[in-house]
Amino acid sequence: GLAPILEKMDTLLATAQRGKLLRDGVMVSIIGRPNAGKSSLMNALLREDRAIVTNIPGTTRDSIEEFLTIQGIPVRLIDTAGIRETEDIVESMGVEKARQYLDKADVVVLVIDGSKPLEPEEQELLQLITNRPSIIFLNKADQAQCVSKEEIAALGTFTEIVTISAAQGEGMDEMARVITSLVQGGSVQASHEAMLSNVRHITLMEQAKVSLDQSILAIDSGMPIDLIVTDIRAAWELLGDITGESLRESMVDELFKRFCLGK
Repeated sequence: GLAPILEKMDTLLATAQRGKLLRDGVMVSIIGRPNAGKSSLMNALLREDRAIVTNIPGTTRDSIEEFLTIQGIPVRLIDTAGIRETEDIVESMGVEKARQYLDKADVVVLVIDGSKPLEPEEQELLQLITNRPSIIFLNKADQAQCVSKEEIAALGTFTEIVTISAAQGEGMDEMARVITSLVQGGSVQASHEAMLSNVRHITLMEQAKVSLDQSILAIDSGMPIDLIVTDIRAAWELLGDITGESLRESMVDELFKRFCLGK
């Protein structure tokens, strides 16, 4: 029947977003107040000093973008300017760009200086990213802590809250684990699983699904068989554009010899 075919198409279309992530890279935006440890975190992940690390808030005035691979998954890692109110024009432009990256991010990493009480800006950021794929890093675990995981958890729903020391390189494995889990939906994806990642193929699959939906509607409505054939033929040809196989008349004949009209 047609119903199992439609279910398989739905499954393939569901992989489209995941396929895009694996093709273009998962955009991970690192946000937080100035001097929370964002650049130290990025350097620890890259295992080299790409971002300037100082004790002066606002050192990263623009966004720094790097690529790395985490357990086979390409990741676009973006170290954004520290989000705070500022009168410095150059820094202000960087802060605005950071907010834009926050909106576009597939995963948001919020770095909080755990050695200091939560600032109003941090509470605002927590509200912005609640219920989104997010990792909260309570940084500077090598110092006395003023912020607890429980305090953060009470302010929203986040994927993971982790205590780390970016400067010491502690906690990096947790980030890799969470990102992998988010992308793969909590399970390891089989390497042989079919996946749509080509925009043209996704469009063709969506069009083919519409044609099959119409054919089922035609069957339910008792429409003439030649109209049903037209919709199924259209779906088959669209799928053929994806696989490179053309539809032969003998295949249509065989289909309707064996196809019992019903879903």
